[in-house]
Amino acid sequence: GLHYPQLSAALIRSLFLEANFNVPEEHISFEQRDGRWLVQWGSDQLAWFAANEEGVAQLTFERDVLALVQTKCSLPTPRVLHAAPDGAFGIRTKLVGIVDPALVRERLRNDSHAASQLGQWAGAALAELHAVNKPGSVPAWLPRKAGWPEPASWIRQRLPAVIGNN
Repeated sequence: GLHYPQLSAALIRSLFLEANFNVPEEHISFEQRDGRWLVQWGSDQLAWFAANEEGVAQLTFERDVLALVQTKCSLPTPRVLHAAPDGAFGIRTKLVGIVDPALVRERLRNDSHAASQLGQWAGAALAELHAVNKPGSVPAWLPRKAGWPEPASWIRQRLPAVIGNN
């Protein structure tokens, strides 16, 4: 499939116009993340572009998961507004709230009530996902086992860098 090792605001704008999204070039910002490009333009929408073949596969998988969750659960999820026919990019709605991982981590470190709320929400979300997705109804493309948590040896090796040597 097609992917975008390099991006420019002009290229993004032209691809958006082909998809009937009119975003001024000067409003477009983008950054590379994990084989993909995150594109934002100051609205309640964002786009992901594949930077490599793995990025195309990741975007396709994410679209499939979002569609599954949207059809079976009440969890808030980004809505896919456009998916390129070749899977190389997609435009989605943003979720409301703090979505910057560094800000979330800092808030959770300093606000035990917020950490408790997040834990309760995550537990409720997992319970709902498991309640509505019975073993026979789970699509074959969905992995049966999560790729986490990491092995204990991996965690022990990196833990001092996360919590300090106290």
